[in-house]
Amino acid sequence: MIAGSLGAILAGKFGRLYAASNDGLFVPPQSCKETLRLTQGPYLTESPLRSDVRGGREGVPLRLRLQVLDHYYCSPVEGVLVEIWSCDAQGIYSNVQNIIFDYETTERSGFAEDTRGTDFLRGHQFTDANGEVEFLTNIPGWYAGRLPHIHVRTVAAREWTALDTQLFIPRDIERRVFASGAYASHGQNPWTIERDLVVKGNQEIVDELTISMEEEGEGFAGDFTIAMTG
Repeated sequence: MIAGSLGAILAGKFGRLYAASNDGLFVPPQSCKETLRLTQGPYLTESPLRSDVRGGREGVPLRLRLQVLDHYYCSPVEGVLVEIWSCDAQGIYSNVQNIIFDYETTERSGFAEDTRGTDFLRGHQFTDANGEVEFLTNIPGWYAGRLPHIHVRTVAAREWTALDTQLFIPRDIERRVFASGAYASHGQNPWTIERDLVVKGNQEIVDELTISMEEEGEGFAGDFTIAMTG
């Protein structure tokens, strides 16, 4: 009786019935897997509302298109705050005291680079009716202990509904980018998936969170879909 009533309520509210799973929960047949969460990291700070987040920093441009879906219904979510931040070509973040690690030991070197008061490679927007936002950023560089990545935080209308993750760059594109321009003096990234301090050798994590990218003008265009609780 309870299950039948719940089904009727769901049908009335959403205009369709959902199949019951083996454990008795109602799951929409078109639901999608929630995007894998990764650590927010220590460098989240305030960011400006803008689409071009480069802030005058040199680097290879990346036009990053993100779409946010409600993972339960697999439908676009409007009005979600989407925030991105990443390091520059030399592995430095804006508006923080960057902790510098020893490349050999990955221990703190005792040095720090203070970029407080700057806001390069940070920004946020709100999703449109299609659940989409588009940022113009740069391909991130690398620093000790990590693969190159872009942090993403999504916050739905209810502030407690948030998802933090990190997006990775295809390895072949990374190698090409790091051989030229603002990246060349920093050299190729010596950190492998096995040595990355967050993914710790888990190839599936990197595969699931790698941006789909293609060449565009002097840089690249990338797409990624984030499924979260809306």
